[in-house]
Amino acid sequence: MRPIIADNDFATTLKEQKEAFVTGHDGATSSEILLVCLSAPLGIFLFLEIRKYLRLQSFIHKKKKNDGDNAKAQGSSWKVLVMVEAAFILLPMVICQTTLLYPYGITMLVAEAIAGVCLHELNNNSVKQNQRSISPNTKSSKTKKNDAKMPFLTSYRAIVSYLTFVAILAVDFRIFPRRFAKTETTGCGLMDLGAASFVISGGFVSRYARSCLLSSSSLDSSGVSLGKKMRSTLIRCIPLVVLGFVRLLGNKGLD
Repeated sequence: MRPIIADNDFATTLKEQKEAFVTGHDGATSSEILLVCLSAPLGIFLFLEIRKYLRLQSFIHKKKKNDGDNAKAQGSSWKVLVMVEAAFILLPMVICQTTLLYPYGITMLVAEAIAGVCLHELNNNSVKQNQRSISPNTKSSKTKKNDAKMPFLTSYRAIVSYLTFVAILAVDFRIFPRRFAKTETTGCGLMDLGAASFVISGGFVSRYARSCLLSSSSLDSSGVSLGKKMRSTLIRCIPLVVLGFVRLLGNKGLD
């Protein structure tokens, strides 16, 4: 009987340890959560400046190379951009979600900000020096295409997905700070932003949002009154409200 009691005591202790590991979370401060999320825009800013620098250098030396060398340069630049994106966007986002945020994560964020500003100034000087050689028609056509595709929205949705699955995979390990996990009663953790972020990103690309964007008339100039617009919006929200109440009742019933 004694070994069995010892095993039961060990199992009880292990169960209590697991429960203590996943409970009692009060969340982190808003400034700390903002610091973690800041890793994404800083990394994208530095990546865009590096890509712009590489394109400017390729444009400056374009006349000195033949077609075969240009094809090789494009292939090598594509590989370089993939490595740069992984090093300056994906890696800092992972490090800032772990216990390595202090001091390694903050150091990387400061270095990215300084490097991005320096490259931005360097690119502006290069554009001014070679302004006559750059075609204005090419600039305007690229700007129109980018405005139509909204690359910032693609980046936002990719960032939300990446931060979410990194947090989900790392939350069960001690390298993931427990203050970033979901809170129980009060406070706000990093993982609490996931559901709201997915709702916002889904609303940006919904059929209703795209139809409003592509419509020629604005909301103010349309003949529909504000009351009818609010009524139609609330009707569209009814399924989401019903699902929320079903989830609430299911959680309370299981508890």
